[in-house]
Parts: sequence; C-alpha cells; structure tokens
Amino acid sequence: MARYPGAKWRPVSGHTDGPMRSYRGAVLHVNESNGNLYNWVAGDHDMSCHFEVYKDGSIEQYLDTADTSWCQMDGNPDWISIETEGFHTEALTDAQVQAIAGIMTWLNQTHHIPLRIANTAAEHGFGWHGMGGTAWGGHLDCPGDKRKAQRQQILTIAAGDDMSAADVAKIVADVQAVNQNVKALSTALAATPHDVWAYKFKGQQALGYLVTGADPAAFAAAVVAALPSSAKGGLTEADVEDAVKKVFADAAS
Repeated sequence: MARYPGAKWRPVSGHTDGPMRSYRGAVLHVNESNGNLYNWVAGDHDMSCHFEVYKDGSIEQYLDTADTSWCQMDGNPDWISIETEGFHTEALTDAQVQAIAGIMTWLNQTHHIPLRIANTAAEHGFGWHGMGGTAWGGHLDCPGDKRKAQRQQILTIAAGDDMSAADVAKIVADVQAVNQNVKALSTALAATPHDVWAYKFKGQQALGYLVTGADPAAFAAAVVAALPSSAKGGLTEADVEDAVKKVFADAAS
C-alpha cells in the first residue's frame, strides 16, 4: 500500500482499473468548483483521483497510489492525479502550493517521480491535464495558466535540501492544525481583530494570521522572529500562539 501520511485517507471503491503500469509523473488538475469533492468522487460518476487539495491546504487521498485513477483517460496507467479546489481562472492558494509540494516530495521518494516540469505526455515529472490533449480527455484549460505556472514554485519547495517526506508531511499537518484553531485563538485575542492569512514554509515554520490594519509582511516577520529556534521541524500550535501574543504585546507597549 502507498498512502501519503499528510493526507486524510478517504478510500473510494470501484473507481480504478487496477494497478499502475508505471510512474511517469503527477498531473495537476482543477475541480472547477469549491467545496468538498469526496461525495462527487464516491458517487455514481466515472471519475476518481488520487489526491484532492483544498484551498486551506488540507489533503484527502481517495486511491492508493499503487492503483490507477480515472482522471486523465489514456494517462491513467502512468500518472498520479492531483485535483485542486477552485477554478482554472484562479491561482493556487499559498496553502495549496505548500500541500502539493509535500505530495511531490513524497511521490519522489516513494515512486521515484522526478522533481521537474513535464509539458508533454512523453516526458517524466510534474505535468498538467491539458498537455495530454484529446487522448487525456481534451481538457486544455485544466488546470489553467496560473496554476500551471506555479508548478516550478511547488517543485522548488519540494526539492528543499534538508526536507524529507516525513518533514514535509509534519509541516503540512502543523499548518492544518494551526489554521483549524484560528477561531479559538481569535477568541483569546479578541482585543485585536485578525483573520486567517498565510504561513511561512521556508525554515520549516508555519503561521496563519493577519492583523487587521497591519502590514502582513511585517507582522509575519515579527511572528517568525518570535518563534523559538527549537521549533524548526516541529512547530506546535502553542509555539505560534505564544509568538502571536508576544507580537501583540510588543505592539501595544
């Protein structure tokens, strides 16, 4: 079995043609919708994918990567499919970029998929749905120019010098946990309104807050500077909360 540790395992049955023939690469797709994809995939539709990556960075895995998906027709036997929440006119969110980077690192280490761009079905690497043309369903606008252009950024992150697949999966899990607890933190820090913003992936640190009226970059830099150096590779929600509180306290003094 091959399951990515950074994804929630939500298996669908009967939506595969059996074992993969080879692992030429991974294909980036777009849902052309927002919201949960599982019910659609698990329903009475001739479609399935290995991974779904939501805008908040959460990941669901529907098929073992040992088995084919029904996502790019003639490309199914040789390519892993990565669906993404949103529309082809939109760029991937920062959270999606980081989450897909984690998947690509794991695919490289698990199935030896190279961390390079593929723009034709004859290449190996990180491709996009439309590159397969009619043989892959004729979805020439999938996943859209903005998402296609983000593949190199994803691969750059995935190829980080000191990051193993386990490191990346841990960071993705940290980010998801932090983002899921923003509401609780908002209550604790109600005197200063803030919203979900983004997180810092470089240096294996994560954060998820924007102070209303403050400069996002300056606030992010201040929170990262306040994080304990020991957090590298193992950031916790408490680390982030303490750092945010410190920045608020310093700003108020």
